[in-house]
Amino acid sequence: MALPFAPTLAQDKPATAPEDVHAPVEKLNLLFYTRMIRSADGQFRMDESLVSNFKLSPWLRLELGLRHGERSGKFLAYDGYKVELQTKSFFKIVRFVARMSDKISDYPAPSYAESNYLLIAEGKYPVSHAFTVMGALGTVWSTHRDNTTDGLPAMKGAGDPYLTYKAGLRYHLKDKGFLEATTGSYDVFNPYALDSPFVQLAFDHEISHRWTFYSYFRHQYDRHTGAALNDFLCLGVRLHFFRQ
Repeated sequence: MALPFAPTLAQDKPATAPEDVHAPVEKLNLLFYTRMIRSADGQFRMDESLVSNFKLSPWLRLELGLRHGERSGKFLAYDGYKVELQTKSFFKIVRFVARMSDKISDYPAPSYAESNYLLIAEGKYPVSHAFTVMGALGTVWSTHRDNTTDGLPAMKGAGDPYLTYKAGLRYHLKDKGFLEATTGSYDVFNPYALDSPFVQLAFDHEISHRWTFYSYFRHQYDRHTGAALNDFLCLGVRLHFFRQ
């Protein structure tokens, strides 16, 4: 749920210095992470996500994601998936993202399916050797269908579009990862409503050329940070595949 904008903005990081003309090109990365979630009423749930991101062309990447969730008393509580297209970063500053995600919940009753369609512009700008500021703004269309577990995407019954956003500051750890503070209303899979956004602290660390440790703590709230909705602890790894 990263997202980083890991795994989104985080995936723009070159494997080596930009001036190295022989830098390897990342063709594919696989991110696996699990989240432990505590709601404001003390209920716990857990989910696992697998996200693949690979290069389609010099201008475009494709990201595919699967999610499975468990709640107390129900192992098959909810599932989800997403399909996302990401452009290259123009002028190394801004890129565009188009995403369709779907969530199917079978517990607690009533069951429902929800489809989300996002169009987002994501930007980043280095303000020093160590710090990068990030921001994103986009729009969301959502549909909600009660008493169904049909996972096919749908547009029927979509409400009015609403805005989504993200803003953050990243501190780079000498090419071995980063620390990041973020606030916003969307992340890796499904967006949140504007009145229930989150604040997040993330930590990514390069274990080796192939492996990256991925983690964050997120606090989602209702209008102000003192009105908690959910707290998330996320732990995962990203596996990188390069081509010279």
